[in-house]
Amino acid sequence: MFLTLSCSSQQPQLSVPAQPSFNSLQNFGNHYWEQRDDKQNAFKALEYLSKAHLLDPDHAEVAVLLSRAYHYYGHYFENDPAKKDSLYLLGSSAAQTVLFNSPKFNSIVETTPGDGINRMTVAIDSLEEDHIPALYWWAANFGHYLLEKSIKERLKHRDLIESVIHRMLSLNPYYYYGGPYRLMGVLYVRIPGVEIVHSETYFNLALDSFPEYFSTAVLKAQYYCTKAGDRDQFHSLLTSVLKADPSSIPDVFAENLNEQEKARQLLEIEELLFE
Repeated sequence: MFLTLSCSSQQPQLSVPAQPSFNSLQNFGNHYWEQRDDKQNAFKALEYLSKAHLLDPDHAEVAVLLSRAYHYYGHYFENDPAKKDSLYLLGSSAAQTVLFNSPKFNSIVETTPGDGINRMTVAIDSLEEDHIPALYWWAANFGHYLLEKSIKERLKHRDLIESVIHRMLSLNPYYYYGGPYRLMGVLYVRIPGVEIVHSETYFNLALDSFPEYFSTAVLKAQYYCTKAGDRDQFHSLLTSVLKADPSSIPDVFAENLNEQEKARQLLEIEELLFE
């Protein structure tokens, strides 16, 4: 499915062996993922990991990394809204394969009364800490997919997304640099009827825990500060990101570099955002 989403004719054509093994595909995917600050390498990582996932959809490590890679490419490199949505949905689907490989999860989904969302919500509460990576990248992908959708669409999926995040908060709120806190901050600024102070509280919990992960500050500026009309904090958060060292957390050096570019872009349209 991913091949239909290639962004331009300039995307590299990969020389994959005629009958590649799962291990070779995983190794190539991991190799290019480590160099994902380059757009073409990020694309190569996606292609290899997606092929590996097709060969062994039950391999949790590959499924989670593929989900993360879809999110990364969609968030930082894809500008077409429809293709961005497709990437997020593919990332969400990859993460869900890990959950549906759990016999307990499947059993609860199949036996719980109610509609699909209710059954999924109940099953999510049965998951343990080893499922947090899949839960996180599922929520990150699907949450970003919903961000610009209609209020009706966001409200339709609120209970499901909220249950995923609450489960992660109960298991390990610090996963992926305060990820569950960060996701809740975004959710509560985009769901109508929720006091915006709750969004700020969760964003601050993530920022206080991992200030060197730039995405939290950028998301808070982009969504919370613009809605709250807090221009001073908007400017302060983004300028602090630009002045910070992106290599302070080596594992997310590429993400931090891209967040600095997002910060620059947001500052360029600051006047428009606070008219």
